[in-house]
Amino acid sequence: MIAKLICGKCGADLTNPIRIHSSKDPSFEVPEIEDGNPLTVSGEAIKSWDPMQRSFDPKQPASLEFVPQYWLNPADTEATVKPVNDPRRLNGCCGLDGSDGPNMCCKKCKAEVGTRQSDCWTANVFIPDPINTQWLEIVQ
Repeated sequence: MIAKLICGKCGADLTNPIRIHSSKDPSFEVPEIEDGNPLTVSGEAIKSWDPMQRSFDPKQPASLEFVPQYWLNPADTEATVKPVNDPRRLNGCCGLDGSDGPNMCCKKCKAEVGTRQSDCWTANVFIPDPINTQWLEIVQ
């Protein structure tokens, strides 16, 4: 599938068209998660049915413990999103750990649109918030 991500609040394009691979597709091999590295090249994303984070406390799920989850190369959103104004969600030792809720907002309307992980112990990834974003499929 090829689609572009848009802001659910203002409709702004958050990405150019992106080719989305499903982790359920037997012909697609999900790459190993390597600390500090993007999971995909720019222009490609993974629809994952395994969450990026898991909690061992059912009463307090991790902020990234939902599926499906889309894993994007952060380069695909650099021009359209920026960090939120809440410093409690911008934690990390040398980047963003993404463990405290959405930390990126739409540059146009400031809606919280996803979580960026870029710390030394996380993958370098942008994960859209499924409530505040939408995918528009590009018909070819």
